[in-house]
Amino acid sequence: MKETFWGWSEIAQYIGKSITTAQRYERTLALPVRRTGKGPKAPVHALKTELDAWLRGKAGEHIKTEVREEIGRHPSLFSSTDQAVQAHVLDRVHALTDLTLYRRNYHMHFDLKPGGRGVRANIALKFELLNASAENQPYVQEITIDDADHGHVDEMVGLKNGVTVYALKNPQPTERRFGYSAYRGEEMMIEPEVSGISYVYRSSWIINRGDHELWYNHMALPTVGITIETEATPEFEITASYSIPHLVLTGEHLDIAWYRRK
Repeated sequence: MKETFWGWSEIAQYIGKSITTAQRYERTLALPVRRTGKGPKAPVHALKTELDAWLRGKAGEHIKTEVREEIGRHPSLFSSTDQAVQAHVLDRVHALTDLTLYRRNYHMHFDLKPGGRGVRANIALKFELLNASAENQPYVQEITIDDADHGHVDEMVGLKNGVTVYALKNPQPTERRFGYSAYRGEEMMIEPEVSGISYVYRSSWIINRGDHELWYNHMALPTVGITIETEATPEFEITASYSIPHLVLTGEHLDIAWYRRK
C-alpha cells in the first residue's frame, strides 16, 4: 500500500472524491495536503496516515452528512423504495464521488480461456452515464491495468445519443506508474439527465492471469443495475454470473474468481 500520494489525482482517488472536491476540502475541511515550494500551483502530496486520520475524524462525518443530503435531492439514484435498503446504501457512501455522475444498466461480459501465461480473460463493458446535477459535468473514461496482469486495452468508445464521439483502438497508456498503467478516453461534457440526452460508454481489455486467481473492478461511480455474464472453457471453475437490476453499488468492487479443475 502506498504511504504517500503525489498530485491531486492520487489524493482525490484515495479519498474517493473528484479533484475539484478534494481541492475544495483543503479549503473548507483542512484536508491534510502538503506542498513542495510556494504558490498555488506548487506540487502537492499527502501522507496516507494523515489522510486516514482526517477521514476518521470530523471531516469524514461532515462528508457523510453532505452525501446523504445530496442523495436526498436525487431519488433517481435508488431503484428501491425500501427505506431499509436505502439506509444500508447510505451507510456505505463515504467513498463516493460528488454524486453528480452515476451509472445505470452496467453490463459486463467476462470470457475466460487458457492463455500463454495461464489464463486470458477478455472483458467487455457497457454502461449508461447520467448527470444528476443541474450543470454540465466533465467525464473521462478510464481503465487501469496492473502491470502484473500483462494486459492491454483493446478498445475505448464514447457515444452521445447513439453517435460515436470517439473510438480508440489499441490505445497507448496515458500514465505509467510502478505497479499499474492507466488508459484514458477523451473528455466529454455530460449534460443533465433532464435534457434527455443519452451517453453510453463501451470498453474492452485483455488480461493474463494465473490458473487460480481473483480479478476485481473498482466501482468508482455509483452504479444502479448490474448484469455480469461469465464464460469459461470446461477446464476452469468460475464464479457464477449474476444479474441484479435493483442493486446500487457505491465505492465497492466487483469480484470474479476462478481456478483450473484437476
